[in-house]
Amino acid sequence: VLAERALSRRVALTVPNFMFGLAVPAETDLISVYPRRFVAMHASRFGVVGVDAPFLLGHFKMNSIVPKVAMMDAGLAWLVRLLKRTGQSALAAPSG
Repeated sequence: VLAERALSRRVALTVPNFMFGLAVPAETDLISVYPRRFVAMHASRFGVVGVDAPFLLGHFKMNSIVPKVAMMDAGLAWLVRLLKRTGQSALAAPSG
C-alpha cells in the first residue's frame, strides 16, 4: 500500500514487549500496531484507543523463545511442540 503511493514506513523504535510498547503512543506522537485482543484488555490503562487499520495488514510471524535449559522440562517442551503444531495447522488450513 505504501509503495503504491511512493511512501515508506520508518521504524522509530522497537520495544521488548507489548505492555511496554503501549506507553509509547501514550507519551509520544508515534503510532503502533498491536493484536486487537491485547488492545481491548490493556489500552484503557494507558489512555490510548485502538482503531482498525485502513488496509489489510496480513499475517504476522510469531516466535516463541525459550531458554535451552527450560526445554528439559517435559511440560514446557510439550507446550512448545503444541504451539508449533497449532501454527502449522493454521497455515495449512484453507482461508475463506
